[in-house]
Amino acid sequence: MTEEKPEPPTITCVDMQEADLGAEGMQATPLIKGVNWLVKSSETWVIGGMHRSGKSTLLASLAMLQKPLSGRLELFGVDPWATGETSLMKQRLRVGLVFEAGARLLHQLTVSENVALPLCYHRDCPVEEAQERVNELLEFAGIADMERQLPGALSRTYLQRASLARALALSPELRLLDNPLAGVDHSERNWWLETVASLAQGHQITDGKPLTIVIVTNHLTPWLAAGRNFALLDGNCWRQIGSMTELQKSDDPVLPGLLARDK
Repeated sequence: MTEEKPEPPTITCVDMQEADLGAEGMQATPLIKGVNWLVKSSETWVIGGMHRSGKSTLLASLAMLQKPLSGRLELFGVDPWATGETSLMKQRLRVGLVFEAGARLLHQLTVSENVALPLCYHRDCPVEEAQERVNELLEFAGIADMERQLPGALSRTYLQRASLARALALSPELRLLDNPLAGVDHSERNWWLETVASLAQGHQITDGKPLTIVIVTNHLTPWLAAGRNFALLDGNCWRQIGSMTELQKSDDPVLPGLLARDK
């Protein structure tokens, strides 16, 4: 008789209370006001918003790249800015951010070297020691045959996949995806939807551990099946919707545009 593995305990990954979030370089101007939000482990959240609604600002705050202008933001039960730089760095390693269109890859490094970079830097190891993990990640992302190419030679599609592979390198608990379906074709859209679903359920690349995932998008329709919780950004406001059933019942004025517009 096979012994069932116990379910991992549920923890609070994100706790925002009356948080005002501002864009980088505009710290006095909140782009999103009064966010009250809890994200529990293993949840998948889909946040919809039009262009310039603050989606990337929200992710930058969750990734601890910028501090809230006011209010509270705790990640994994602590205020990451209240306990010093060393603690902040440790907390950042628990979060992986995939920038839109594969941004932030280093163009002087090969795809393989980009994926290896966080492993080599944070674990102080040579590329050779990281190679087995890098190979697994490239295979998972379907770009193993591109390992020696520079990012400049890759299409937007594969830049995004390389960015995902790099963001998974250190096995983060919270995965942030910035508009991953923007500019991709139908086949690539299906790949992302299937991949995100497998990560949410627990994939071997994460040792079977379900990930907590936050996706921001300007086109909600493809994510309706994947999302378990939904919220909207519009006019500097955070509006939490809830479950799929609550989304279907919502008469929020921004919803028709997010559901109808082409990606």
